[in-house]
Amino acid sequence: MKTNRCYKEFFLDNEVKIGVTYDYYPASPDVWYLSNGDPGYPGSPAEVEIESIDVIEGKLVDLLYEAGTVDSWWDWLEGKIYEAEE
Repeated sequence: MKTNRCYKEFFLDNEVKIGVTYDYYPASPDVWYLSNGDPGYPGSPAEVEIESIDVIEGKLVDLLYEAGTVDSWWDWLEGKIYEAEE
């Protein structure tokens, strides 16, 4: 699976800007049949592995306040990365 090392900046609100370094693995499509007629194989969804997050503008306390919970914030960030890669 091909990987792309990426860096993107995101605004969380008007006061907090972060920079994210991550590896992006694009989705691969299903292959129904091989060229020789044998059964194919299932595709795979896109994946993101976040390497680092830097606060570029704002304060860490603002970032934590904006995050609410770590899980919901992490899901939000991965969603933003997927949108940026499409």
